[in-house]
Formats: sequence, C-alpha cells, structure tokens
Amino acid sequence: MAKQLALISGPSGTGKGPALDEVLKRLASTIQVGRIVLYTSRPMRAGEIPDVTFHYLTAEQIKNLDPNRYIIGQVRLDWQAIDLEEVKTVLANFDLVIVEVYPTLGQKLLEWLKLHQEFDSFEVKTIAMVPMSNEEMAVAALICGTTMENALYLTMRGKLERRASKSDTPEQIQSRASLAYTEIQMMKDYQHHIVNHIGEDNKIGWSKPLCIEADRVVQELVSVIQHVEPNHYRISWHDYEDGCSLNKIIEVKKGDDPEQAAENHLRHYLKPNMYELEAVTLIDLTKKDNPIKKWRIEVGPVFEGPGPGDGSDASFDVVIFVGTKEEMKQKAEAMCLVYSGYNPDIGHCTTSYSATIED
Repeated sequence: MAKQLALISGPSGTGKGPALDEVLKRLASTIQVGRIVLYTSRPMRAGEIPDVTFHYLTAEQIKNLDPNRYIIGQVRLDWQAIDLEEVKTVLANFDLVIVEVYPTLGQKLLEWLKLHQEFDSFEVKTIAMVPMSNEEMAVAALICGTTMENALYLTMRGKLERRASKSDTPEQIQSRASLAYTEIQMMKDYQHHIVNHIGEDNKIGWSKPLCIEADRVVQELVSVIQHVEPNHYRISWHDYEDGCSLNKIIEVKKGDDPEQAAENHLRHYLKPNMYELEAVTLIDLTKKDNPIKKWRIEVGPVFEGPGPGDGSDASFDVVIFVGTKEEMKQKAEAMCLVYSGYNPDIGHCTTSYSATIED
C-alpha cells in the first residue's frame, strides 16, 4: 500500500472517535498506523488518555504556542493546535497516518503539506463523517416543517445531550449542535462522505459485538483507507402475506459471505422472524454484462424570486446510486420531490444526470 494520510473530520458527536478506535484494531495485523495527536483546551473526558487522545493545555497556553511550529485555531468554543514537528516525525515513520481534525485546521495542514516536497509521496484522503445525508435532512425537515439546518440541529442536540459528560456545559452543547450544519458545508469538497447514524451517545452500539450500523461504518472506513472496492449485490425480498418488500443495493467486502451480509441488512430493516433467507434474491452486480451501474446524481433547488436568505440551503446534494438507468432516474425524481417539499421558498428542482460506470 502506498504511503497515505487519512484526514477525517465531522461534527461533534458523530462517532469519529469510537469508529477510528475500531479501525485501528482491524488494521493492526496488516499495517502499523501512526496518529497525529492534536492539542486541545477542552477538558479531558472519561476514557480519554493524555497524549494519546489529545495533548491537553489551557486555551491561553495554546494561543501562546509558537505560530512557526504550530497550526493554531479556534474550534467552536475551544482552541486546538497541530504540532508540525510531530507531523514530520509521524509521517516519516509510518506508511499510514490518520488525523482527526476540524475542517479549518485540516485545510491549513493540507496547505502546509503542499509546501513540503518530502511529503509528495503521501496520498491524501479526506473523509467526512456526517450524522445524516442531505436527503435525510430534507426528509426530516419536511416532516418537522422546518429547515434542513434546524432539523440537523435538533438531531445533534439530542445526541450531544445524551453523550454529555459533567464537564460539558449547556453553552458548549448548544455551540456544537448549532455549528453541525455549517461544518458539513465546510466538508462538501472532501473526497469521501460516510453517513454514520450511530453517534457517540449510543454506547451499547459501540460495545462488543458492534451493532450492524457501527460495523458498517467501520468497514466503510477501512475500505476507503485500504483501497478495497466492495462488491455490490442487490437484495430483492417480498412477503406476499404481509405485503412487505425490500429492494436494496448492499456493499459486501471482498471475501465476505454475501448471503450473511444480506441477512444482516434484513435484520436491520425488518422485525425479527418476519422473513426467511430463502425469500431473498441476490444478484451479483460485479458482472460486466448486467445493466446495473454506479451513477452520480446531483439534485439542487431552483428558486423562483428571492432565495432563502443567505442561500445556505441551496447547495447541491450529490449521491452515488447503484442501479439501472431507469432506477437512477426514479431515484433522482424522488430526491427532487423531497427537496421541493421541505422548504416553501423552493419553487422547483432541476435534476442533472451524469453517469460514470466504475469497474
């Protein structure tokens, strides 16, 4: 594997910490992984280890660090810093380096790397971990009769309140939740986006054995880091007696049992004992002669008259969809209907279909 730097960002409480801990365990037998440890002014939480999770200093100590050696910046209500000497050491000694960093500090780190040719051999991967996709935020906004930004805020406030430690003040929780939408917009140009529905507030889900959603997130992170292109399978299932059905594309890591993966997904979506595995049809989508391809769909609102204030809700939603051309069109039309309904300021949506077939 070529030398890599995986830069991971995401709103507070989205599960970056437990997901990365599990990723490191799974990669331990195949490669040594280096982590860049940041300085932070926030209090240490239960389970965190000094100089492993963070280097802990006061805000004043961080602000007084040498700007020629450290990248320094405010992160919500706290201060953080990156020691560039530590960065040099870690990059020199490991082929795979992971750093969890706030988007603004991450951008400064990438700019610094571009100025140092000795690190040109590193392949940089930017990974955004988010609690909801744009489409899910639009659905939540439609149901609640509010904006996408406020729907996300309500979701994150609940997660952060459940995760809160004694040192987390109501002001900090409010700041973290209210900035989640802005932080997701900061990461719109990241190469990879991983939706993680199970945040750090769900301690049972991250305990052994991992729940299905946590395991999926970890597998996706590992796949991104290791260049593993998963096989795609279609699950088709129908219960004629109850009238329930499911038609879903799943990703199966190479070497894993697709039937077991199908069963895990069914258990996630359906109640126990509602189905039998024999009722499931699996179609291998890796064959070259099948009509199912990978499509990139962009959906964006077109406003009639003035836009909604600063236009922050007008950004395009980009999704990767696996299916036939007709199914791709149906998916795009469904997304467009969701967007046109969630905000009364939206007149209608235009959908562009740009398809690329990936082997």
